[in-house]
Amino acid sequence: MPSGRGALRGLLSGMDLEITGQNGQLVQRLVMRPTPAAIGAGQNRLQRRDQPVTSLLRPAGPSADATGRAQDLALEGAGVRLDTTIGDFSLPLLQAVDANGKPLDLPAAPQINGDEITAPFAPASSASLPPAAGPAGRAWLPPSHWACWRPCSRPSDLVYSTFLGGSGSDRGYDIAVDGDGNTYVIGSTHSSDFPTTTGAFDTSYGGGSSDIFVTKVDASGTAPLVYATFMGGNGEDYSEGIAIDGDGNVYVTGYTYSSDFPTTTGAVDTVSTWCCAFVTKVNASGTAPLIYSTFLDGSSDDYGEGIAVDGSGNAYVTGYTYSSDFPTTTGAFNISQSSYGDVFVTKVNASGTAPLIYSTFLGGNGTDKGHSIAVDSSGNAYVIGYTTSSDFPTTTGASYKSR
Repeated sequence: MPSGRGALRGLLSGMDLEITGQNGQLVQRLVMRPTPAAIGAGQNRLQRRDQPVTSLLRPAGPSADATGRAQDLALEGAGVRLDTTIGDFSLPLLQAVDANGKPLDLPAAPQINGDEITAPFAPASSASLPPAAGPAGRAWLPPSHWACWRPCSRPSDLVYSTFLGGSGSDRGYDIAVDGDGNTYVIGSTHSSDFPTTTGAFDTSYGGGSSDIFVTKVDASGTAPLVYATFMGGNGEDYSEGIAIDGDGNVYVTGYTYSSDFPTTTGAVDTVSTWCCAFVTKVNASGTAPLIYSTFLDGSSDDYGEGIAVDGSGNAYVTGYTYSSDFPTTTGAFNISQSSYGDVFVTKVNASGTAPLIYSTFLGGNGTDKGHSIAVDSSGNAYVIGYTTSSDFPTTTGASYKSR
């Protein structure tokens, strides 16, 4: 999954819920963050004593409704359930680890007492770290071994895992998940026998050395696939980004070297030059016809990398272009290429027809590439990528205005 990290600060008293990606999986952690005052007072260190551990999880307080903090929590099977104003989180029991990630041996069993969970820790899977001698002869962990908290990982936590491919080389590039837990996967395949489904948009390999695949897997990860289709032409075709809307329609961007890559009547651009970015909207059943499919290109090479969709079905696309005549719109942020290799940011209407809602270059005097994009409820687009340009546009008050 794309790298990144988010946190709900103060979700629990003295703890945050941190959500991040690790080894391609979504990981949720409860993290204790000692304050400077607490550190000075010798608090918020994980202490190992002969008596039962008395660490608590409890809701953060009366401001929960306004901040998204935990309103309620409970032991549920082998896990902890957190109820918040932004949703419910089910986490495995926690495991105390030292700064090196080594599990600590905490003998107390978790217990529920009203709205508090005492010692919500799972047993350590290995011997604990020998404690250092602390003040007044008390065993404690020195600052270099202050503990963090993480969910225990159990084999039963794996909901499903499956291969997806044929007799050739197959690579997944992006994934999306809908509200029912169905997953949508795109990538490229060199397998003419890549698994497709009856009635899908294209069940035959298009030719060339690589075709795109678009696959929907149900929430259980079991056969049969909901749908799987090829998408491509007589050349090389690569998908890079996927998004889904509330109706289950799939939006794909990437780039193609196929002169006969599938496009639709009335689309923004149906004429291929050489290496073209594309935007394709596939209906919720994965069948023909495509809702729309269009090139986004100029006279040189253009690459679609990331895509997002808003509540009205408008698609927001980013990537990079070497075309000085890449399509831009009147009044856009920058309608002139800044150098050889600029980011583009383009908004395509829900029908995929001309004119573009907007399209702009974004870059400076070096090489600039956009790789991912997001959109908020107001239609503002957020783009990430990289630049070698010393004059890449920055804004007043930004964290870093120069390289």
